[in-house]
Amino acid sequence: MKVCFEARVVEARFSWGDSSSIVSAGSQTENGTQALRTHKTEVRVRYADTDQGGVVYNANYLVFLEIGRTELMRSIGCPYAELEARGLVMPVFETQLKFRSPAVYDDLLVVATELTELGRVRMRFDSKVMRASDRCLLAEGYVRLACTNGKGKPVAIPADALALMKQHLLRG
Repeated sequence: MKVCFEARVVEARFSWGDSSSIVSAGSQTENGTQALRTHKTEVRVRYADTDQGGVVYNANYLVFLEIGRTELMRSIGCPYAELEARGLVMPVFETQLKFRSPAVYDDLLVVATELTELGRVRMRFDSKVMRASDRCLLAEGYVRLACTNGKGKPVAIPADALALMKQHLLRG
């Protein structure tokens, strides 16, 4: 049985310095724009992504989520490569995935990614992986990352990058 995509409300939490705010998906900001914006990336399932049973191996969904968040960051003008050039690393410290339906070789997938939490050091990206042909929800989950220096010590997200991410959260 296939489970098809259904929208859900996601709460976005972000804070800067001593202040903090909460914005819910679907709510309107003061200027009337949509609170959250979803970035969509297409990924074609390669033969190498599948297991002996002919379906996408479960760990490969984490790769799809990485592609989604990397492309979201690039689309807002904050590519990971530029952060890494500054000596910053964004390791994953928490992830969760729920599998709903299998993908198979040559399926075209859509990875829908939202930046849903943004703090001074940490961020969270929520993603849904759907088959493009029928919008069937295949997997959904989230990844939480922290900004660290090259030695693994937590550091603040640079002000310019934080501003771009905040702008993305509030863009409609």
